[in-house]
Amino acid sequence: METLKRMIQDDAEHAAKASKPWDKMTTDERVAELTFRLRDQNGMQMGQPGGCDIFENRTGKTDTAAHQLVAIGFDAVPQLIAALDDQGLSRSVTYGRDFFFSHRVLTVGDCAQAILGRIAGRQFSPRFVPSGSGTGGGIVASTKQQVDEWWDAVARRERGRL
Repeated sequence: METLKRMIQDDAEHAAKASKPWDKMTTDERVAELTFRLRDQNGMQMGQPGGCDIFENRTGKTDTAAHQLVAIGFDAVPQLIAALDDQGLSRSVTYGRDFFFSHRVLTVGDCAQAILGRIAGRQFSPRFVPSGSGTGGGIVASTKQQVDEWWDAVARRERGRL
């Protein structure tokens, strides 16, 4: 319930802000806006068991917030890393089997993790702490550590090229 209350407040604050036209935004402003829009990311699941793929959708669109963040690439990574802890809900649902209750709504943090995986060309795992585990659910600390280590390696490699 607290998550939904926070999301309602975030929506109101976001709507109250004066927004710039897309072509006038800096890359950082675009990344921030697209990261906010991950709450509207509506992926789909193709098989059972399986998982929801936020990059797949019934319309075949490839211009979703997730797709655009992948296209931005490395410039989006710092804000996506910050979003890993975001427990706000998306419109994507994952499940083990549809004939018994195994459904879970993906969080913005879950979406950020999938996008980082696409940008990095690898999967960061273990993926999630189940809700009810005493931690409130969310990203396993080692997952965030893996992302940080990958990003540090990218930065070192880039510095070596200069």
